[in-house]
Parts: sequence; structure tokens; C-alpha cells
Amino acid sequence: MQRTSRSHHRSTPSGKAFAAFSSRYDGPMRLPLLLLLSACTGTSPADTETEPEAAPIATYQFSFAVIADPHLSNSQDHVDRFADALDWIDAESDARGIEVVLLAGDIAWGNGFPDAVRLLADTVIPVAPMIGDNEIASGDEEVFHTSFTEHYVALESTLDGWRMAERPVHNPEHGVDSWLFNFAFEHRDVRFVGLDWSPRNETDRVLSEMGTLHNFEGGTLPFLVDELASATNALDSSVVMLTHQPMYLGPGGFFLDNWATLTEAMLPYDNLLGINVAGHLHQDSEFHAYDTEVDLDVWITDALWDDVVTVRIVDVWSDGQEVTYETVTEVVPH
Repeated sequence: MQRTSRSHHRSTPSGKAFAAFSSRYDGPMRLPLLLLLSACTGTSPADTETEPEAAPIATYQFSFAVIADPHLSNSQDHVDRFADALDWIDAESDARGIEVVLLAGDIAWGNGFPDAVRLLADTVIPVAPMIGDNEIASGDEEVFHTSFTEHYVALESTLDGWRMAERPVHNPEHGVDSWLFNFAFEHRDVRFVGLDWSPRNETDRVLSEMGTLHNFEGGTLPFLVDELASATNALDSSVVMLTHQPMYLGPGGFFLDNWATLTEAMLPYDNLLGINVAGHLHQDSEFHAYDTEVDLDVWITDALWDDVVTVRIVDVWSDGQEVTYETVTEVVPH
């Protein structure tokens, strides 16, 4: 299996670069060179002899699991696959350090909600669920709300710093109330932010698959900006965003106008952005969100309902200044 990592790369301070140069050059012109360099940099030769500060060492903190698209409706096989994934995560939690599970949408609709609620209630590790586009396209947006309200209330008492946006909220784009499932919580050095990009009142098949910003009072984009703006003491790369639609420019992600607005909103907080974990595309994939100035990696997890049963494991590391991530996907017996 191949492991993918994500971290920012920082430039070396000029003082450290100067010290490294002086330690490497030991020829007859060393002193004149040092005097010349110190005149340019404002550093005395004596300063260059001090050892550069050691870079902080990252230590492992915990792991979280990501699963996506169980598609519970009228198939017992889909229920069994979802149960297999959750059972495997619980069984592996001690050995793998799994402390949180993120469920990236398209969970249930129609007759699938009772099984989904039952299976999530039986888990050992807390599971944070995000709505997907299929629940909405099936007319079950409000049913999702009523089915999982108790589960979200339980998460509030289980996860630190839990915050969930009020529901429903008036949606001025369509003149209706929408149940938007935006939430956030903290675990160790990470701030997890769940973002509901799924479109509402969209009958066009293609448009219904794309992300939309809900850029109005009480909507998703304002929720994200508020979360980033309030993270004044957060470490670099410490925000993990859970979504159904992946946060990128392309099919199943965002159209150009929405993507430009989203990246412009995130850019002032670029140092906080860690990774976006998503589902929707029914494949395992890791890539950088291209055509943008923001530093964001997108890790998509394959659907549970077809072919193999896949669980993504993300290991979290921190050096007290920056959070870094490593990921691997595991195929669960079914």
C-alpha cells in the first residue's frame, strides 16, 4: 500500500543559511568573506559560529478514519458493507490509534435511515456524518435532520469545542428554508470543519452533482470563514475540512465562479488549511487543489456501496507549530 503525506514547506531563515555557509567554507579567504557577508547582513562573524536552532520534531498525535457513500436505501448488501466498515474501524481503533471517524455523505435516503441511525449508535468511536447530494435529490433533506438530530446532540457532549450551525436557515437563492449541516469540533491540535456544499432545489442532473457555496446569512461559506477567522491560536495546517463534494475546480467539485469565490475567501487563512477529505466521486484519490493560490490537498475516499469496501486512515503529527498528515487506504473484508 502507498502512503501519502501532506505538510507545508518552510524556507530557511537567512541567519541559518549564513551560518551554514560559514561552516562549509574554510579556505584562506574565509575571514574577509565573513566580514563582507556580515556587512551585508548585519551579522558579526562571532554570530555565525553559533549552532542553528534545531527544527522542532513532529510527534504522532492520533489517527482518524474516513468513509464515504454507503448509499443505504433498499439494499441489505449496502447495509452489510457499512456495518463491515464500522466494525473494522472499531476493531482496529486501539492498534491504529483511531479516535474520530468522518462520514463523507450520501449516507441514506428512503428506507435507509433506520439502519444508518442504528449502526452509528452502535459504534465505539464517534462518527461525524455529513449530508450528501443524494439525500437532497431524494427529497429527504429534512428527514436527514430529524433522523440524525440525536446523534449530533451526542457528538456535542463527546467532542471538544462542538459547534453546529442553526437549522433550518432561510435560503434566499430559492426562497425556501434549507437544512444545512455545517459543524466544527476540536480534537487535540486539529480543528475539524464539516461543510455542506450540496445544492438545494436543483433539478438539473449535472448541476445537482456540483458544489454550491450557500453564500448567504447562515450559509456554508460564511460558516467556513467564521471558523477560519476565529482560529487565532491554531497551528499551521491544523484545519481539516470534511465535505461530500471535494473542494477543487472540476467535475463533482465546483464551477469556476464558485471556486474563485471560495479560494478568495480562504486565501487570508492559507496557513491554517490542512486537508479536505471528501467522497462523492466513488474513487480513492489524492491530489493538490490546482489552479489556485491556496495550499490545499484533497483526499477522496471510494464509495462503500460498490466494489471493495475501503476505509481511509489519516495519521496526524504535530511539532507544536504545524500539523502534518499521512494517509493510507485499507480494503476491509466483506
